[in-house]
Amino acid sequence: MQNPKKYGVIDVNAWFALTGRRKQGFNSENWIWYLKEIRRLARKHGKTPRQIDMALMKYGQKLQQASK
Repeated sequence: MQNPKKYGVIDVNAWFALTGRRKQGFNSENWIWYLKEIRRLARKHGKTPRQIDMALMKYGQKLQQASK
């Protein structure tokens, strides 16, 4: 399933960036919600879902480091 035009990789850091909540372990409902969100953001910003996913991951890492 490596198609950056359609998918990202759900990640605890990206989840934190989107929701402000820490989470370990994801279910299919989480994945569907996440996929819809990164696709929406990709359309809005003219990027691929994977580019949004990577940006969210890095931003979430910074947010979590700052909150420690």
